[in-house]
Parts: sequence; structure tokens; C-alpha cells
Amino acid sequence: MFDFIKPIKTIFIVQIFERFSYYGFRSCLILFLINKLKFDDSTAYAVFSAYVGLVYGLPILGSFLTDRIFGMKLMMKYGLLINLIGHFCVGFSIYSENFIFLALGFFAVGVSFYKSNITNLIGEYYKDNEAKRSAAFTFVHVGVNIGACLGPIICGYAYYFSGYYFAFMLAAIGNLISYILLLIFYNNFEGKGEIVNQDLNYKYLFFFISIILSFAIGFVIKHNYFNEDVIFYLATAALIFYFYLMYCYSNLKFLFAGLILIFFNILIGVIEYQYGSLITVVAERNVVNNILGFPVPAVVGLAINPLTVILFGLYFAKQSYSNLKQIFNFLIGILLSATSFFVVYFGCLMAVDNNVGYFYYAFPIFMLSIAELYFTPFFLSNITLLSPAKAKSFMISMLMLSNTFSSFIGLQFNKYMAVDSLNKAESLKIYTQGFQDFGYIFTGIAILITPLIFIFNYLKKRN
Repeated sequence: MFDFIKPIKTIFIVQIFERFSYYGFRSCLILFLINKLKFDDSTAYAVFSAYVGLVYGLPILGSFLTDRIFGMKLMMKYGLLINLIGHFCVGFSIYSENFIFLALGFFAVGVSFYKSNITNLIGEYYKDNEAKRSAAFTFVHVGVNIGACLGPIICGYAYYFSGYYFAFMLAAIGNLISYILLLIFYNNFEGKGEIVNQDLNYKYLFFFISIILSFAIGFVIKHNYFNEDVIFYLATAALIFYFYLMYCYSNLKFLFAGLILIFFNILIGVIEYQYGSLITVVAERNVVNNILGFPVPAVVGLAINPLTVILFGLYFAKQSYSNLKQIFNFLIGILLSATSFFVVYFGCLMAVDNNVGYFYYAFPIFMLSIAELYFTPFFLSNITLLSPAKAKSFMISMLMLSNTFSSFIGLQFNKYMAVDSLNKAESLKIYTQGFQDFGYIFTGIAILITPLIFIFNYLKKRN
């Protein structure tokens, strides 16, 4: 491994199995809702969007408790444990679809507790070395993508040959392994992320409240209560709290730099969201899912993203990211992401018997993956740089909360290409027009916001 300290290597290993579990389950979810539970496109997209949105939105609550009471390590442990309960609920969904909503509630709470804190814990190291900090984030990101690659492949073939529930069982095993590894290496973090308030009664009370919250979240997802109105009020409250914390603990330049960074993340999140939901359904219906006669289920294709990051990520991790290079890389990344939709559109035009060639499904995901390597260090390094000392977890959670807004904006794009008929000719016609529109919209936006990156670069300077 690279010359990183033991805590970074520990995070790398734990992340592999946790991300295997998360992406193994998530990659199969949208098709499970449509094919197994017989939801229509719009309903399935809405459930998926609410789940993903809550995964990114709930850390705003967890971060407040992390910074003031529990510390990062305990929240990570609770998150993985709550996820295990969610996997247990998935098994019972064979008897009633209500259990899948309950499971999504547990996953939303568990992942939100874990994800923001694991990212922030990385930021605790190499504080005075921006190049090394960026390299550490990229290194751990490779570990994330090892798990994210194996999840769709193993769980994808499991559902293809043995059904969805066998795939979900394998995802549960991945979560269990990550939890055990965290317990084994719990003392490797060298005093970072410790409990702020040592009153043990708070820990058990909080875990009990988290269980109740998971039930409530499952109810909200089932009845579609997490809608546009809730998102508006959540965004308003988060912005008010953001302005308050930045006013108290930081300066005006950092405040606006943070807002620009969050805006960039929302835009990229909308693009990436299409490849986690819509593109899977398109591949299931209108893509030739085999290579030289060997079956490649639609879900397995999602492994192209993390596999690309694994193959090229180690190279990126070795790089020294100067300020100017970060800006240049970000511009390359956002343009690659936006223009990937044109490749899918061209593939739809070249379809034979209403089936799109696998290349036109795989290559856009490859483009997005290379883009991810360009702009991920930019986001993670700068959000930790801009974070006030007393609100670090909150700032990471604000970046994640922006993905909640991305998921709901992305939902509107999903619904634009919702298909009511299973007729391949009709679905292909809708997808062809939709991906052409997406290409023009996102490429245009990417070009128009380019000047903002230079404004951001000026605002983030300390002097």
C-alpha cells in the first residue's frame, strides 16, 4: 500500500465491505421494485429517490450529535449496526412489501450515521499537508470503489441466477464483515473521533431513539411524505443553520465559497443520479445485456464505474494536487459528465431491433467514472479546508445534504423518461429524445458555470 498511516489503511479496509453491502443492495433495488413488487416506473423512481435522498439528508442531524456528544467513531459503529437490522428486515419482505420500506428506513438512518463520519475522520489526518490529504481521500476512494465494484457484480449475478433475496443476503454478509472489522480495529484511530460527552446513558438512549426514527423513516418513504414541500423546508432550515455556523465560526469569504461548492455538488449529483437509477432500467429494457453470448445483467453494468476508478485511481492517488491543477481537473470532470448523455443518445439512434449496443451503455459510465476521479479530490479536500473547527461534521453533512436535493431534481428527470408500456419500440423512442435533451441541458449548464470555479478559488483563500 501507499505510505499512509495505519488509520487511513483501516478505513480503506472497512470501506471495501461496507460499500459492497450498500451498492450490492442499492444496485438491485430499482429493478426489485419494478420487477418483483410490480411498481410502475414513476412510483419506483419516487421510492428510490426518497431512499437515496434520506441517506444523504439525515447526516445533517447526525453531525450535530457527532460534533457535540458522540464523536465520529461511535456514530460509525451505530450506523453499521443499524444497517444490519435493515438487512434483517429485507428478508421478511418476502412476506409483506411493508418490510422493504422498513428496511429502507433502517438503511437511511444507518448509512447516514456512518458515511459522513468516515469521510470527516479522514480529514482529521494530514491537516497541514493539502497534497497528502487529497491523496489520502483518493486512496480511500479506491477502497470504496473496490466494494462498489464487487457489490453490483456479485449481487447482480446472484439475483440473475438465484433471485433477489439471495443477492440481498450477500449484501447483508458484507455489512456484517465491515462491522466486525471496525470493532477489531477500533483502537487504530489514534485518539481521533472520540466521544465528546462521556455520559454513557446518552449512548444507549440515542441508539433506542435511532431505532424509532428508522421505523418513522420507513413510514415516510412508503407514503411518499418526503416530497418537494419537505425538501423546500429542509433546504431553508439547513441554509439558515449553515449561515449561523459560518457567521459564528468562520468568515464571509468561506461562507460563500462553501455555497458555491455545494451548488457544484448538486449539479454533478443530478448527473450521477441518472446512472444509478434511470440507466439501470434502460439497460434492463433496451440494451443487449450480453458480451459474445455471455450474459451481463443490467445491474452488473454498474460495476463499470467503480472498476474504472480502481484501475485509474491508484495513478490519481500518486498525484500532487496543486490549487491550479484542482481547478483544471474539476473543469474536465464536469464536462465529461455532462457530455456522456450524448453517447447514450447516439446509441439509441443506432439501435437494432430496438436494442442498444452494450458499448453505448458502458462507455458513458466509463466517462462518468473518469470525471469522478478528476473532481472527487476537489470536493473532499476543499470541504474539509472550509470547515470550521467546531462544525466539521456539519459541513460534510451539508455537502451530503446537497445530494438529497440532487436526488429530487434527478427524480424529475427520471419521471420525464418514465415508460408506461413495456413495448420496446415505445420505450426506445422516449429514451432517445430524453437523452438528447439531457445532453444539451447539462452540457450547457456546465459551460455557463465555469466562471464560478475561479470565483470559488478566490474566496477560499485565507488571506
